[in-house]
Amino acid sequence: SYNDLGDGAAARGDWADAYAGYGKAADSLVARFGEWSAPAWAQRARSIRAGRLAGVLTPAEAEAGYARALYSIAERAGARQPVRAAIELARATSLWDAGQRHEASHAILRAIDVREQLFWRQAAAGERLPTVGFEQLALDTALARVAPGTDDDADWIPDAIEMATGLDPTTRDSDGNG
Repeated sequence: SYNDLGDGAAARGDWADAYAGYGKAADSLVARFGEWSAPAWAQRARSIRAGRLAGVLTPAEAEAGYARALYSIAERAGARQPVRAAIELARATSLWDAGQRHEASHAILRAIDVREQLFWRQAAAGERLPTVGFEQLALDTALARVAPGTDDDADWIPDAIEMATGLDPTTRDSDGNG
């Protein structure tokens, strides 16, 4: 698939081919689901980042692409659509790549907010689970050290968030609870 081609090119660091592959994957999703579908915009977010890293898109063009994707999804699928979180994380990585660490941390916090709202909506009525809080400054500090998508221990929690919350980014069970 075009997405697999994009992933393979990205793994090799060939961002121009990744941009082309992801762009074709987005086009096929548009043909299948429509111009404003969430899957198409999620794929476009991947394409935007690849285009930025390939030097095909300027930072301003990338930011405009992310803003359009987020607006389109909010207008058609609601502000709490899960794809919004994925696009905010892609946007955070693009901002981080451009050296805009503080703006990247804002995008991560927006993604966390979307995910948290989705989680609580799905939780049983009245059931509240503990959350881990952290300060924006802690996230800014972590982003000065690592990229937003870095996850060295492969536990699906980005290292920057683990650092900001006081967890160990090098251990899968960083809080020691099994």
